[in-house]
Amino acid sequence: RVTDRRGGTTSQPARIAAQRSAAQRGAAREGASARLASRRVAPRSRLDSTRLARPASPRRALALVAACSPRTAGMAASEAPRAIRRLEPSVVNRIAAGEVIQRPANAVKEMLENSLDAGATSVAVVLKDGGLKSIQITDNGHGIRREDLPILCERHTTSKLARFEDLQSIATLGFRGEALASISYVAHVSVTTMTEGQGHALKVSYRDGVMDAEGPKPAAGVKGTQITVEDLFFNVLSRRKALRSASDEYNRVLEVISRYAIFCEGVGLSCKKANDNSLDVRTQATFSRLDSIRTVFGASVAKDLLEVDEDLHLDAEQTSFKVRGYVSNANYSSKKMSFILFINGRLVDCSPLKKAVEAFYALHLPKNARPWVFLELRLPPEEVDVNVHPTKKEVGFLNEDSIIQKVVEVMEKRVLASTSTRAYSTQTLLPDAFTIKASQTAEEQDGATEKASYVDPKKLVRTDHNLAQGSLDAFVRPAKRKRVLSGTQELLMPIEWRGDPLEEGNHPATVPEETALSLTQRKAIRQRNPAEDCELTSVQEVLERIEESTNEGLKTICNEFTFVGMPDGAFVLLQHKTKLFLVNICEFSREMMFQQVFRRFGCFPMIKFREELNIRELLAMALEMDPDEGTGSQKDDNETEIDGIIMLLDEKAEMLKEYFSIDIDCTRKDDPVLRAMPQIISQYVPDTCFLPEFLLSLAKTVDWASEKACFLCIAKALSDLYAIHPETMAGTTNPD
Repeated sequence: RVTDRRGGTTSQPARIAAQRSAAQRGAAREGASARLASRRVAPRSRLDSTRLARPASPRRALALVAACSPRTAGMAASEAPRAIRRLEPSVVNRIAAGEVIQRPANAVKEMLENSLDAGATSVAVVLKDGGLKSIQITDNGHGIRREDLPILCERHTTSKLARFEDLQSIATLGFRGEALASISYVAHVSVTTMTEGQGHALKVSYRDGVMDAEGPKPAAGVKGTQITVEDLFFNVLSRRKALRSASDEYNRVLEVISRYAIFCEGVGLSCKKANDNSLDVRTQATFSRLDSIRTVFGASVAKDLLEVDEDLHLDAEQTSFKVRGYVSNANYSSKKMSFILFINGRLVDCSPLKKAVEAFYALHLPKNARPWVFLELRLPPEEVDVNVHPTKKEVGFLNEDSIIQKVVEVMEKRVLASTSTRAYSTQTLLPDAFTIKASQTAEEQDGATEKASYVDPKKLVRTDHNLAQGSLDAFVRPAKRKRVLSGTQELLMPIEWRGDPLEEGNHPATVPEETALSLTQRKAIRQRNPAEDCELTSVQEVLERIEESTNEGLKTICNEFTFVGMPDGAFVLLQHKTKLFLVNICEFSREMMFQQVFRRFGCFPMIKFREELNIRELLAMALEMDPDEGTGSQKDDNETEIDGIIMLLDEKAEMLKEYFSIDIDCTRKDDPVLRAMPQIISQYVPDTCFLPEFLLSLAKTVDWASEKACFLCIAKALSDLYAIHPETMAGTTNPD
């Protein structure tokens, strides 16, 4: 052991190791300096020497320091080219599946084309969650042989071709043999198939392109094939998360099915959601193309279409081809262009052709109007390259520019031949619209136009009943109202008009209460209350009387008025056109409630009280407020009278609940309760302070012997309870 400079002791092996480490660091520094010296370039001129003598930038200095570092030098010396590896077949197949099957619509398109290649005349598609959860395609084609099932979902297994040269004359839609294989690598696939002459169908499942070990199993079925794809992209979570909503994916599938539906003559196609009885797309094998267009895209599109059917030739190339389809005429216009193109039976996109068609229609349609185009091109198979896109979305063909020019010329010839007449939609003139008679001369027409252009300001309508902002109450703070339960209102007060209320000089006058008016918006009310019809003769007679007393002019005012404001608690100001009406809102609401009782007879919703109300206490309050009741001995008889009223209400409780939703429970004689009242108008309830008077009126004013009179009296009592009362309105006036 030796002593170091700091006075400590260290062992001989440790000291030797430290000296060796210092020598290595010095050698590394000398090597770095030598490398830097070898990189320097001798200056050739004064200018170069001056440039080299300048201090280095911070970035250059950091680079020099990193180059001088022994650690960096060691890493650079250890780097080597990466080894090339052969990917596992499962990785290769999954990558290929991501190219072929990008979303559920691609899977449906591939399987639909397989069904068409199999000679199917009926194809049904059922999807769940937009195809992400389940896709089921059923056809009546020739089926799949038993011996072909083991390799059905293997890559590059197909019955469409055997040699590469067959692509030059391929007539089928599929040819690669990758569709089912790609689907089986990103989903669970099961196939049920049956060929002609088989006694039963065969069902088999596939996973990662391989058939299950159990093999084909007998199953019930009919001639054809049914393919079920479940849990699409279950093992590619990034792809599944990148997809949009289920409804958006379903719409994409519908777009594919719709396009094939109008192209495939003699084939019936259908598409729907799982557990849904209605079909979103349905065509029959007997439909023509125009019938399919009318069924899928609507009659509004089909009526403005022109048929195109031409055999064309390219003189320079000695090439002949055929164009068929339907194109919209000059009367059709849409905000979005619909361009459907099939080349040799394949649904493809062709941007140059689409742009040429769009440029042609831009000359003949209004601005921002788009056409509807469906074209089918039949080109020589040897001049079409179908193997240019992973999803077969595009094809390449020879003489593209010349063919596009010929197609546009055919469309131009057909569309221009139909532009000799144009159809324009007309609008019915309003009653006050100015019209010019054909018999008027030019001078008379000019004079009439000048007269019609001036309108007396007093006859101008400054508010619009259809616009909420057109009413003055939109600028007034609403009154704060105390709400007990929940309810609204919408009927008319009993008003009788002398003449037509829409004419000048006519004014309303109040008439007796029994004069009833009709509902202002009866149609809307009936939509909200489909069960309001009642078969009782007495109720029907009352409703007929209400209808007979309807005033059409008053109905028009109530349908189109603009609310102006409330001058006090009992009246409201309503404006209709240039006239201002003062309406008694209390009588108005009373008549409204009366009519509504009969219109919703027997089907009232119930408004249940949070706490049951004691009927005995309510009747005692009503008798104390009744001016007819005296003092002394008469007050001593109140209890006896209350017992009689409770006995009567108990006897009529079942009828009141069934017809009027008035829930009274008198099973406890000493403590009878009121549990619920009818909701005559939604979002509106009456003021509960009038409940004592209502219960007392049921006992004193109702004629229980006659059915019609009984219903009328109860309706009168309910309308008095639910009507807007002046004292209530006065109490809710906004103090601001």
